Amino acid sequence: MTEIKNTSMAYYNIDNFMEDEQVASVVFSEDIMGTKLYKVVKKNKKTEMHIFAVRFLIENEFCKIHRSEEDIGEFSRLKNDLDAQADIVDLKNEIFYAFITAQKSDSENSSEFLSSTFLKRMGRFAKLLVKENFGENEISHLSYEERKIIIQARKAYQAHVKYEVNIL
Repeated sequence: MTEIKNTSMAYYNIDNFMEDEQVASVVFSEDIMGTKLYKVVKKNKKTEMHIFAVRFLIENEFCKIHRSEEDIGEFSRLKNDLDAQADIVDLKNEIFYAFITAQKSDSENSSEFLSSTFLKRMGRFAKLLVKENFGENEISHLSYEERKIIIQARKAYQAHVKYEVNIL
C-alpha cells in the first residue's frame, strides 16, 4: 500500500476507500482469473469480496452469496428488529448483503418482508423530501439504495417547486 502524506490527496486514496468497504462471502460457479481487486478464485470455493464488486457479479450470475449459520442468525435478529420498528434500524452498508441473501431464499416471504420494511422506512423518511435543508445525521442509517431514492426524489421535488414558481 502506498502511503499518501498530503491530507488533501489522502482523500482520493483508493486504499482508504477499500479499507472501509464492506465485504461479503461468495462462491463462484467457475474459476476466476485474478485482478487488482481480487486474487485467483477456484470454482465452488468460498472467498470474500467487496460489496460493490459482489453486487455486479451476483446480478450477472457469476457467483452466489455464501450463507453460514452465523449469517442466518444475524439476519433473523435483524428481521425481528425491522418488524418491531423498521425506521430506527441502521441499514447503512454493513448489512447490505443480508438483503441480497434474503432475496435469494424464501423468495415469496422475503420479497414481502423487504417490501413492507421499505414502505415502513420510507414512510418515515419521506418528510426529508420537502425539508429545506437536512444534515448527514438525518440520513446516516439509511441503506445506499434508500439514500439514493431520497436524494433523487428530493431533486425531482425541488425541480417541481422551481417549475411551479416560474409558472406563477
